[in-house]
Amino acid sequence: MNIKTFVLSHKILYELYFFLAQKKINRKLLDKKIDELDRWNDSRMPQKDLIVSLTSYGERLPDLKYTLFSLVMQTIKPERIVVWLGEGEKIPEELLLFEQYGVKFKFCKDIRSYTKLVPSLLFFQNKNIVTADDDILYPKRWLEKLWDEHKKYPEDKITHIAHEICFTSEGTLSPYRLWKHNVVSSRKKDSYKFPTGVGGILYPPFQYNVLFLNENIFLEFAPSADDVWFYFMGLLSRQRTRIVKKPYNHLKYVDVYKEYGLNNKMTLQSQNVEKDFNDVQIHNVLRFFNIQDFQSFLENQD
Repeated sequence: MNIKTFVLSHKILYELYFFLAQKKINRKLLDKKIDELDRWNDSRMPQKDLIVSLTSYGERLPDLKYTLFSLVMQTIKPERIVVWLGEGEKIPEELLLFEQYGVKFKFCKDIRSYTKLVPSLLFFQNKNIVTADDDILYPKRWLEKLWDEHKKYPEDKITHIAHEICFTSEGTLSPYRLWKHNVVSSRKKDSYKFPTGVGGILYPPFQYNVLFLNENIFLEFAPSADDVWFYFMGLLSRQRTRIVKKPYNHLKYVDVYKEYGLNNKMTLQSQNVEKDFNDVQIHNVLRFFNIQDFQSFLENQD
């Protein structure tokens, strides 16, 4: 039994860890601030051509208010914050408050985690789209940091969190869980940077091949690994990835118990990483694009 497993198997230990590491959000304080939102006069001018895009569903909707609050309170105001919901979803009354602060709820076909980006790429063409997850409390300068880096490199994909793809000494791809996580910089080529959506990713206006937006393909080969598919979408489009300076790469989850598997709610983290399903989907995509020597392929990208 490793240390993490030991701590998570004892309530007193993990509660102490959550407290000392400040992993838990203060729901009472946030609820009070949200209640006071209707008395806030937001006089900021929206940043033109900047869209924040996310998705949510069912059991996660009641907690979405905390993420939306953190997005509304960013130091810069996007043109629009769009929440994509599957057809038939019901919007909780308490979320409608956010509409007066630039949040728009839109309905579309549910294409799982891909819903946070694909509909926006189709709907907001020629806009800069920043993806966000629906269960994160984003720091106030999170969006500003992405935007500042974008202004320096307007054609590149910008991220807070990226991993470095690793290979064995024999040249075979290492398991995802053994990659270098949360890298700030890398000596390796740009193509080795693997952005992860949890930290938010800015996608500049780009004419992607319609192949990448084909739901029949990505739901077959990477059904629960949108990060994998979007990485290859950028890689094969010759789009560079840049990590912001002093990135926010340790974010606070709205429901820390869910993220650590301490309740019955499933996460993509538990399915894709802990059960190595990311590796299956990565190899599926490599096979689909007929990439046989991935390491050599990456070396020839930059």
